[in-house]
Amino acid sequence: GQEAIDAGMISFILALIVVMLYMCLAYGFIPGLIADAALLLNLFFTMGILASFGAVLTLPGITGLVLALGMAVDANVLIYERAKEELRAGKNTKVAIMDGYKHAFSAIFDANLTSVITAAILIIFGTGAIQGFATTLIIGIVASFITAVFLTRVFYDTMLNKGKFRNLTFTTPLTKNLFINTKINFLGMTKKIVIVSAIILVAGIASMFVNGLNRGIDFTGGRNYTVRFNQSVNPGDLERLLTPEFEGSMIRVITSGSAQDTTSSSQLRITTNYKIEDESSDSVDSDIKTKIGNALKRYIETVKTMDDYKLS
Repeated sequence: GQEAIDAGMISFILALIVVMLYMCLAYGFIPGLIADAALLLNLFFTMGILASFGAVLTLPGITGLVLALGMAVDANVLIYERAKEELRAGKNTKVAIMDGYKHAFSAIFDANLTSVITAAILIIFGTGAIQGFATTLIIGIVASFITAVFLTRVFYDTMLNKGKFRNLTFTTPLTKNLFINTKINFLGMTKKIVIVSAIILVAGIASMFVNGLNRGIDFTGGRNYTVRFNQSVNPGDLERLLTPEFEGSMIRVITSGSAQDTTSSSQLRITTNYKIEDESSDSVDSDIKTKIGNALKRYIETVKTMDDYKLS
């Protein structure tokens, strides 16, 4: 509902602002601004393509969009870091920037290709929200490759040929000496890193077999109950009251019907996978209704039978 849309858009806007600020603080105002412009163009192209397909905006879709933006700016990071290396090698700015694009291309292409392959597999074998995420991700990756690798290079080439941007260093006072002449013996720590990684891996596998995966209702199935009240109630408040009653099981409460205010409603839908594997459907159904009644009794004036809750 509206709460999910608001939360998704807030996270997306915050991610965009933080990434844009980071590029300016890490690589200087002009390089950062160019990367940010490419980022906005990427967003424009991605949203335009999604709109032309008549795609439905979903929370996984927003996640794919944010991830694609992160990968888009990552391409500029690789290019700028390679350009800095070329500048430190004594090359002039134009040659350093062009060599930066050339030498970073293979890494960018490989990263994007592997992500596209993974997303394509998700589209083929996934369903619903998973396909939405993967589709948005692929579109965003293609758009980022065009904007971050091609358009920014054309812009730099044009401006450099006009005699501008000849003093770019791709550094700021904060990052000028960052990771320069580092002396960390990574290869010398190979044995320790392998041991720690193996311990974490074994512990994770053991935990998966011992504790199992807490599968959501998409995989387990579940039951839906519609509860109607005489007054508007907050879904989040009710979910917090219901959670202790259904400990160990998934419980979700959302508004139901056509309420305009999605932060409160007099009709709610409660979804749970409590005892979903129990074959005695009637007794489980009665048990769930009793638990709902106990948890929500503060909202109910008279408690006699479940019919008094108008629970269906």
